[in-house]
Parts: sequence; C-alpha cells; structure tokens
Amino acid sequence: MSTQPTEGFAEMSCAFAGPWWTPYKSTAGVTVTHVDLRPDPVREAEAVTSLDHDEQAQWRKYFVEPRRRFSLCRSALRAILCNRLECQNEDLSFGVSSHGKPFALLRGVQVNVSFNVSHSGNNGMIAVADSGQRLGVDLEETVPKRNLRALIEAVMGPEEQARLALLHGPDKLRLFYHIWTCKEALVKALGTGFATDVSSSKFHRT
Repeated sequence: MSTQPTEGFAEMSCAFAGPWWTPYKSTAGVTVTHVDLRPDPVREAEAVTSLDHDEQAQWRKYFVEPRRRFSLCRSALRAILCNRLECQNEDLSFGVSSHGKPFALLRGVQVNVSFNVSHSGNNGMIAVADSGQRLGVDLEETVPKRNLRALIEAVMGPEEQARLALLHGPDKLRLFYHIWTCKEALVKALGTGFATDVSSSKFHRT
C-alpha cells in the first residue's frame, strides 16, 4: 500500500504535531488518510496527550497493541477534524450511536461531517467526508486464516462462494479479503452492526 501524499490535500494543522499520518487518496468528496501504527514510544506519548478524559479512560482499558492503535488513530482523527472544522482540539469530542458508530461533536453540538476508521497490523485508515453522507472504510492484512472455509460459508453469498471455489492459495486469499473488506466497509457505513446480513451483499472485483 502506498503512503505517498496525493495531490489535492490541504496541509493538516492542529495544536499538536502529528507526523504519523499521511494523505493517501481523495475522491468524490471523500479523503482517505493512512496512519502509521508501528510502535514508537515518542509518538504514542504525544498521541495520548491529545485525547480527552473519556478517551484516555478508554485507552487505559486496552492491552499494549490495541492501546497503541487507538491512541495513534484517534489523535490523527482529531487533527484531521480540527483542520476541517477549523477548531481547537479541546472543542472537539465524540458521541456514539445506538449501534456503536461514533460521531463528532463541536462544543457539544453534532457536526455534519462523516468519518470512519479502520486498522489492521501496523496500518490504519481514516476516511472523512464533509457532506455527512454514510461512510465506511475497512483495512485488513492479507494473512492466511485457519478458519477460511468456515468464514467463506458464513459471510459469502452463493455466487461469491462459487468464485472463491475456483481459486487456490494466494489468489483465493486476495479475493476473499477483497470481498470481505467491501462487506465490512458497507456494514460500517450503514452503522447497523450485526443487524446487516453480509452474506446477501454481493461485491465483484472491478
């Protein structure tokens, strides 16, 4: 995955420095940012200072790796939203919908900005749109899964299972993750959690 800056991104600014996120792509009013989640004590310490009281309490509940991913992604999200909303970090907070989907609050008032965050391994992705449209993003490391067959049967529709049955090895794994991440992103965009039957949603390689 490339993390080189993409033309058309404005320079990000906030009250704190944040060299661990990099513009990745911009399309159809949506900007996507890559977040470097590799271990780095200096970055992690700085990231935690940008979190509010509730976020720091949530951060403390995690073990080492989830704690690192949460702090680095959430602080990057804060910087990106501060830039878009032209506000100070202390003016920004977050609420959560009934299905667990977070939304941004500016001085306690919900703002018409959509965002979604995903992370896997040492990489994170943040997607943001100004229009308040439904937005979902998913990122997965392409690693072998012992229960791949069971997952295919659980989350793939008949046509998708048939396509996967024709492939083997790395090709099968790549197609599985391509479909899987599309489904995950759709569920996150809808904000309905497990109420969505992902096996009925079909996605095809373009």
